[in-house]
Amino acid sequence: MSFHHEYSASGSKRYLNCAGVVKAVKDAKEQQLIPLVQTSGDPAKLGTTVHALCEECLLTGKDPADFFQTFYTCESDGEKLTYFVDEDFLFGADIYVKYCRGQEADLWDAKTLVEEKSDLIKLTKADCGGSTDYAILELEGLLHVIDYKNGFGLVEAIGNTQLRIYALGIYYKYYKKYKFRSIKITIVQPHASHRDGFIRSEELSVEELLAWGKTVLVPGIKATKVKKPKLVAGDHCMYCEVEGLCKTNESHSALVCQEDFKDITLPERGLVDPNTLTLEEQVLVSKSRKKIEAWLKAVDQNLENAAFAGHKVPGKKVVKAMGNRKFPNEKLVIADLKRKKVSVDDIMTLPKLKSPAQLEKVLTSILNWDKEKISKLIKKYAIKPDKGYHLVDETDKREAIENPGAEDFIDVPAIEDKPKRKAKTKVKSLKKKSVKKPTKTTKTKK
Repeated sequence: MSFHHEYSASGSKRYLNCAGVVKAVKDAKEQQLIPLVQTSGDPAKLGTTVHALCEECLLTGKDPADFFQTFYTCESDGEKLTYFVDEDFLFGADIYVKYCRGQEADLWDAKTLVEEKSDLIKLTKADCGGSTDYAILELEGLLHVIDYKNGFGLVEAIGNTQLRIYALGIYYKYYKKYKFRSIKITIVQPHASHRDGFIRSEELSVEELLAWGKTVLVPGIKATKVKKPKLVAGDHCMYCEVEGLCKTNESHSALVCQEDFKDITLPERGLVDPNTLTLEEQVLVSKSRKKIEAWLKAVDQNLENAAFAGHKVPGKKVVKAMGNRKFPNEKLVIADLKRKKVSVDDIMTLPKLKSPAQLEKVLTSILNWDKEKISKLIKKYAIKPDKGYHLVDETDKREAIENPGAEDFIDVPAIEDKPKRKAKTKVKSLKKKSVKKPTKTTKTKK
């Protein structure tokens, strides 16, 4: 399980702009308004898996293309994550790995670090730190910190507090041996469109980085520890654990909307008919879409958290959520269909097998299989993954789950006492594998 700092580098934009967020999150967890541990969504889990594959490549000399059209599995926070390495997966990983290797090749006598852990406890007097994706340390010259982002939300390199904390951590950890003269921090984000391209950087002098640590980071963390730290709303509120509970953010969102819609006359009840708005007024509404949607999403998430913690949510109920059918092992399905003389061209949407629903249509329309034969094949290989629970309206036809999570323990058999046997001791001879760089543990990336 990966270790998470109280003042993590990845959360620094939030607590450096909103001193009250640390206390607000702590209070919400104590009151069971939000989970003690936040679960990652599918995009974050995919990002973690891409990071793990890239880490393996950078440590062993493999290329991302070596894993193309295979299922890649890694472990993060005690959970096994498995994703198919398709073209999109490979696209991002390949750009990142090639960039890291190219930067290393351009420097003389450089040391590389993969998923290097560092902290700034001595500097900040707080549990502040993180794990750097990739860093290059030149003996007398450059410290280059590189961070991979798999998401679509734009991340800027200029003034990036997360990467500056990484750079400070590496600097203080190695400055006695490496005489750094300049700092470079780089974001590699292949799936987001930016005016500066997929790869963008910020360059700082050592003095500028150290001054930022002492004049921005240290006072920023100190401000969170006062008796009544101030809550400040802004774009840093996105993905905040208490976004939907925070009155400051609610007021801020309302003010922003009021300012955007100040020239629009609203009816006493209901929403404005779009046909009555001018083009300019419709543009104003459209521009506020992301802010409104983000706030509503945060409210929905907090309602779910409250329901899962046992609170009764008026007009809502918790139901079981089931995902779409999928084939956990596509190779077995393909092999079986080949034995039945089915053409691969009919069942593939390159580079992977068609979904169970798509395959049913193909086998029915093209190959004229009967329903019983198709159903037998699909049931043999497909699964319908359990997606946990959802909070829905009471009018939903699905059966309500009164105590979410309790079902996980229903069918667990009791452990019977068995006579103790003398343990046999086995000694394994472990040979250390030869790799270019030391192996590091996988950490969830947001």
